[in-house]
Amino acid sequence: MLHVEAAHPNCAYEWMEHSLSPKVQGDVAAWFSSVPVVLDACSGNSLLTDTGCRNNGADYFDKVHFWKTPIRNCVSQAENCVPYSRWLTDFASIAGTELSLNPRALEVLNDPPKDNAVAVLSKDKSIETKDGNVNTVLSIPSDGSRVALVIGNADYDDNTLDLRNPVNDSNAVTAALRDLGFVVIQVNNGRKAEITEAMYQFAQKSEGASVAIVYYAGHGLQNENVNYLMPIDAKLETAADLRHKFIRADEILKEMQTVKGVRILILDACRTNVGLRSLRRKLAVATRKASAGAGLADMKAEGVLVAFSTQDDTEAADGVGLENSPYTSALIKHIKTPGIEVGLMFRRVTTEVVNVTNNDQRPQVSDSLTGEFYLAPQL
Repeated sequence: MLHVEAAHPNCAYEWMEHSLSPKVQGDVAAWFSSVPVVLDACSGNSLLTDTGCRNNGADYFDKVHFWKTPIRNCVSQAENCVPYSRWLTDFASIAGTELSLNPRALEVLNDPPKDNAVAVLSKDKSIETKDGNVNTVLSIPSDGSRVALVIGNADYDDNTLDLRNPVNDSNAVTAALRDLGFVVIQVNNGRKAEITEAMYQFAQKSEGASVAIVYYAGHGLQNENVNYLMPIDAKLETAADLRHKFIRADEILKEMQTVKGVRILILDACRTNVGLRSLRRKLAVATRKASAGAGLADMKAEGVLVAFSTQDDTEAADGVGLENSPYTSALIKHIKTPGIEVGLMFRRVTTEVVNVTNNDQRPQVSDSLTGEFYLAPQL
C-alpha cells in the first residue's frame, strides 16, 4: 500500500515493484512459511526450494474464499456470519480507537444495498458507503472536539404556557448532531437549576472545542434589548423574577468564550401561545412599561453565528399538527447535507420556512464567522 501523503511516491513505487520480484517473493515466503503472491517464485529459489510452495499450502488455493465486500451471508461461515459492523468495530478496538455507528450505519454495513458496495472508515472519521457514483455519510464518530447543548422546554408549570413540539425538536436536533460527531448535553423540560447545571457542563466540555452549538426550543422574552429564555419553573411577577428566574441568552454566549473554533447559537423560541402573550403583559406591568415587545430582540456577537427561527420582535410557529416546528423541521432536513457551507445551510433553512409558512415566518441569521465551515464534510 502507498500512503496518500507519501513524501517520495516514485521511490515508493520502485520499492513496491522490487517487492514483487520472484527473488524477494520467494525469500519472504520461505521466511514466513507462506505462499508467494508471484507464483514464478515457486521454482528456482534456494531458500524456498521447489517444494516450498506445495509444502506451504499452494495446492489448497482453490479452497480459499477471498473477502471482497461485506455481506450478511458469508460464504465461508454459512449462516453463522459475523456481521461486518462487528468486524469493523473489533478491528478498531485492536487499532486502539473507538468507533460508534448509528443505526443506519449498522444497517448498511451489515446488509449493503449492492454487491459492489464497500464501507470506508475515512480519514475524517466519517463512515461512508460507496456504490458507483453515490457516496453517503452515515455517521461521524465523536472525538470530543464537537460539543452541543440542546434544550427543549414544552411542559411548563403554568400549563397555559405548554407547547406541543419543543421536546420533539430537541430530540430531533440531538440525534442529528450526534450523527455529526457532537457530544450532546441535552435537557428536556428543564428547570432553572437543571439548565444552569447543563450550561456548566457545556462550558467544561466545550473548552478548546473546534465547534460548539447551543440550540434552544421553548418560550423566550425580551426586555430592554436583552433576551431571556424561560425554564419550565419560571414565574414572572416582578422585574427581579426576570433577572433571577430566567436564563439570559447572552449568558449562554459567555459560556462559549473558551471555544477555539466555530460558535453557533440557534434559538427556535417565542412560539405562538396565548399564555406567552399574557406573560408579556405581566412583564410590561412589572417593568412599568406600556407594553412588552413580542419575540426576541436582535442579537449579535463577534465571532458567533446567531440563528433565530423568525425575525426579531415577531413570534414563531410551534407547528400545530406536526411533529416539529417549521423551523426545526427545515433545520434537521439540511443540517446533515454533505459539503454545504454553514451559512448556505441556514439560508436554505430560511427559504424552506418562508415557503412552508407562506411567508408568515422568516428566519433571521446574524453571522460574524470568518472563513468557511462545514458541519458535514464534502464526500
